[in-house]
Amino acid sequence: MATLHVLKYLPRANGAARLVDVKLQAIQRPGPRYQVDILQPSEQVRAWTTGGARFALSPLGMIRVWLGRRLAAAECPREHALPGVAPIAPHDREYLEAYLVMLGSRWNHDDPGVPGWDLTDAARPQGRGSGLRILHTEAATSYGGQEYSIYKEMVAMRERGHHLEAVCQPQAELGVRLRCAGFTVHALPMDGLGDFRRAVPGIRRLLRRTPFDVVNTHSRRDTVLAAIAARMAGTPLIVRTRHLAKPINSLFAYTWLAHRVIAVSDFVRRQLLAHGAPPGKIGMVHSSVEPPAADDGSRVRRELGLARDVPVVGCVAVMREDKGLTDLLDAFHCVSAKHPQAQLVLAGDGEPLLSQLRSRAADLGLAGRIHFLGRREDIGDVMMAFDVFALPTRREALGTVFIEAAALGLPVIGGDVGGVPETMLPGVSGLLVPPRDVAALSMALDDLLADPARRRAMGAAGRSHMLSTGMFMPAKAAARVESLYVDWLAERGWQVRRG
Repeated sequence: MATLHVLKYLPRANGAARLVDVKLQAIQRPGPRYQVDILQPSEQVRAWTTGGARFALSPLGMIRVWLGRRLAAAECPREHALPGVAPIAPHDREYLEAYLVMLGSRWNHDDPGVPGWDLTDAARPQGRGSGLRILHTEAATSYGGQEYSIYKEMVAMRERGHHLEAVCQPQAELGVRLRCAGFTVHALPMDGLGDFRRAVPGIRRLLRRTPFDVVNTHSRRDTVLAAIAARMAGTPLIVRTRHLAKPINSLFAYTWLAHRVIAVSDFVRRQLLAHGAPPGKIGMVHSSVEPPAADDGSRVRRELGLARDVPVVGCVAVMREDKGLTDLLDAFHCVSAKHPQAQLVLAGDGEPLLSQLRSRAADLGLAGRIHFLGRREDIGDVMMAFDVFALPTRREALGTVFIEAAALGLPVIGGDVGGVPETMLPGVSGLLVPPRDVAALSMALDDLLADPARRRAMGAAGRSHMLSTGMFMPAKAAARVESLYVDWLAERGWQVRRG
């Protein structure tokens, strides 16, 4: 085992550092928000290595030390300590985490497992079978990043052995997709006062007829309906997942209606705490994202009549004012003369902004260089036609599209707002620009359009970081959600069985 040089990023001066890269040789800090730690293996780590130990990550991302088929040491909460298995000391955990990241380790689903610890076989409510019964509710009828994350989480939780159903509005696209994936979806209108009077008794009857361990709500409207119904039905745990970066006007839905809250980013968690939410009632789980299926982008380029060597700046987003797309058009106009071959491709729909953007492109004299694709299902193929992904969003709870772009190997430019900094390694895999700052956005576009080598290096760094840490993968998000559910059920006095 050797000395490790570890690069970490500090989103805030007093915040927790995020591991970025690990090398055997010295690393230069790319900016003031980065720090470099030098880690040495302890005598214990050296002893394990001398004894032929194998270091691995469990499906939950927990570090384990195996000597042959015997588990010698494990990283696990104190209450789950196993007989004959040594706990891993904090400094050894830090070293081994860096070591495994350097090797490109991911969550190892071939690991033989630890009976009584891994939540796949661990605590479950008494008398409810081998898995939790979970009901998700969502009142939105459109299908964006929030609904995509719900879908991915439900699929991943089902793979972990849980039973999941959903309550959606009859016209909701999420409901259609969930039914196609084999889930039971209960269609229930949730719009007006009349719907409120019918929905609360309807959800209550559902919960009484087929009891659930957890009701997890996602939007304001379904939280009010489902949480009231769940309290009337005596559901053990009501969880509200907050996906929004909008200002919080009231904690009613987070501290009275729901028993606990899941924030989809550290930014959202801090937002809740700043408004007085009890820290012990908030968990943080990044929205789950899976790299979209993709070809090499050549088909989409042929569709647009663009050669492989034409530089393309691209964006995928719902056409809303807070996405900053007008700023993107104006910034592209600023660099268009310096980069006469560059093209801008926008995928997504939403009126009236889409029509306004088309008119703006024509007014700028760029109608032939700005391509509007509308809504696409082949998002991975579309993104692979880009050289740079840019979305100068003005408000974002997390920004899953930045994660998708990075996982595909694209350098990203994003608004320095909300949870966006958590999706990238600023200065390494992407660039952050202040919201509504066309000059800064123009400079970022110019920097990347002028330097193909830097684009490739940033894209490779983002892809490596996403795949090696697995921090946004559905399997890890599901494991974390599962752990929160079980812990919160226990806190509320719901009897659980240890495996």
